[in-house]
Amino acid sequence: MEKKFAGLLACLLALTALFVPALGESDSFAGQWLLTSAYDAQREVWVDPSNISMSITLNGDGSAAMSSGGVEAGDLTWSAAGTSVTIEGGGTVMTLELQSDGTLALAEGDVTLFFSQAGAAGTADIVGTWMLVSAGAAGVTFDLAEMGLEQMTVTFNADGTCEAVYLGITESATWTAQDGGALVTDSLGQQSSYVLQDDGTLYTEDDGVSMIFERGEAPAAQDTQEAAQPPEGVRTDAALADFNGEWTISYATAMGMQMEPETLGLDMNLSISDGSITIAGSGEQSVYTAALENGALVFSQSGLEMPLYLYEDGTLSMTMNMGGLNVEIVFERA
Repeated sequence: MEKKFAGLLACLLALTALFVPALGESDSFAGQWLLTSAYDAQREVWVDPSNISMSITLNGDGSAAMSSGGVEAGDLTWSAAGTSVTIEGGGTVMTLELQSDGTLALAEGDVTLFFSQAGAAGTADIVGTWMLVSAGAAGVTFDLAEMGLEQMTVTFNADGTCEAVYLGITESATWTAQDGGALVTDSLGQQSSYVLQDDGTLYTEDDGVSMIFERGEAPAAQDTQEAAQPPEGVRTDAALADFNGEWTISYATAMGMQMEPETLGLDMNLSISDGSITIAGSGEQSVYTAALENGALVFSQSGLEMPLYLYEDGTLSMTMNMGGLNVEIVFERA
């Protein structure tokens, strides 16, 4: 099946010849269309195309573009006649037919691809901002504050774009309507379903982790003296030289549980010298420049401020985010 998709993709991306743009006959087709399902007539089965992202963009000036997996073919033209959309380029002509459910179908041999328009009509119930209120896996409910996700939001825009904001990071994606909710495609082409529940909440699942959202904005981050206080047991009088030395992982904690480093796949050593931090592990190493701030040694990693705390018992700690979970890593002197 994947070979059929690959062959079709090669055909689509071959449309690269230059054409004079011609205005589409129906503006209702203009916009972005995302691959959401496929049907194999030979095997008489519906196929999940989630591992092959593909989109078609029909611009209002009659130009068009197609992309898949980050590879784009532009300089195409399109026109509409009745319920048909014709895309031309490179000597090849493709015709997509409008279906009763609002999708556009492209037949290529035994395979028919179905594209849904981003931000399709009839999905106003999903448009807006949703805040994460619950998450769990295997019957265990997570503590959102412990995971750093108490302010996670997902926003669905009417133009078919969406974004998730969590841990100070913003991820952009696109979405299309599907029965009972939305199908989201991220920048890597990975797809996930968001389903509206009877109680008005929004549900999704990712790698076995279920998440429930409610409408509303995330509360503003607290800007209080209490929120800025270091963890209990931290040395607030630590000088820059006090952090110097070689450090190895002792253990890690997550969601209130202490775990061995091997359980989380952690392999990390620190070497600190007057504010220069070398982090080594898994055959790689990175060097950072840190500064002493309120008793913590702080460096920047991927745009995030990472504090190292020195405790009264002589240990050193650093908190990292691993797959959405805040993990505190505790080091001891080598």
